[in-house]
Amino acid sequence: MNTIAIVRRYRLGRVPQGYLRQLVILSQAYGLEAFLCAAEDFDFVASTVKGTFFEDGKWVIKTVPIPRVIDNLMVTKKTAPFLAKLSKQAFLMNHRIGAKQTIYPLLKNDPVFKPYYLPTETITDSQQIKSFLDEYSGVIVKPGNGAQAVGIVKMTQQQETITVQTDEETQTVTASGLEAFLSDYTHNNYVVQPYIETTTPDGMPFHVRMLVRKNEVGDFELVKNYVEIGILNHVVSNMHQGGGLIWLPTLLKGLFGSRGPKIEAELTRMSTTLPQAFQRHYQDWISALGIDIAIDKQGHLWVMEVNAGPGHEYVKLEDAELRVKAYYYLVSQTSATDRFSNASRYRVAHDVQRYL
Repeated sequence: MNTIAIVRRYRLGRVPQGYLRQLVILSQAYGLEAFLCAAEDFDFVASTVKGTFFEDGKWVIKTVPIPRVIDNLMVTKKTAPFLAKLSKQAFLMNHRIGAKQTIYPLLKNDPVFKPYYLPTETITDSQQIKSFLDEYSGVIVKPGNGAQAVGIVKMTQQQETITVQTDEETQTVTASGLEAFLSDYTHNNYVVQPYIETTTPDGMPFHVRMLVRKNEVGDFELVKNYVEIGILNHVVSNMHQGGGLIWLPTLLKGLFGSRGPKIEAELTRMSTTLPQAFQRHYQDWISALGIDIAIDKQGHLWVMEVNAGPGHEYVKLEDAELRVKAYYYLVSQTSATDRFSNASRYRVAHDVQRYL
């Protein structure tokens, strides 16, 4: 039986439950033996790994040769040395795609993304933000390496003043006082975008999360389009910031009426074309993407950002099934891994190299 190692941050302290259990058991239905392990379970001298397996209805621990395909954690400074060693012996499934400053130029110049590209610049001086405010009246400023909608600021320009809003407070500054206020955002790795008014009729911010994952033939497939909706008068619509979840058809029908199905169909098309175009910019295999999309009042779709480590909290079963299908593809199709940088002759993947 072909094996897959699912590497977690820590050794299991209890019987696996939920999503991890689903991955292991679903893998068996595809003739695969997936098991759970941590970095300290690997013996690179012996080329073996100790893992937790599900056999005959029970969880058991045993030692096996390091599998050819690894469902790994994303690289960090701390894990880079381990992943560098591992990537010389196996194919790593999961890779970082870089900071926002790296990604947005790719989207800007890609013909597939261009119709949906939201103008974005890395902030180097306060004049950029002022220029965006003059052109768009409202802007969003966010950290280049931010996650879970932390640190996002909304700025809107009136005649003589500028309103600055975070999820914690709202304040007003004059045009002359803006320079001092912006100093924190010109030296700390931020980007600026036009503010797209994506709110429900009762003022709640929302965006569409498009979750895609590679399947049993190595192509991206839509897991689910769903809507993350925020709290009244807050800047962001993110589940980690106290928001909620509604299904896409419900939102589109309420906001756009008979135009809703057309917008939904365009989102479905985008779930195929955008990920394929994105992968072409990377030599490393990309397993999954979360694409955040704003829908303006006219129904136009704008790509806000792209993430390679998307959450799956609300679509666990659908996500797990596609993830296992990707396992099946990678272990059964040798040529699939050979097309990517961390491949058959196994070398350190590009994103791991950046952290060493």
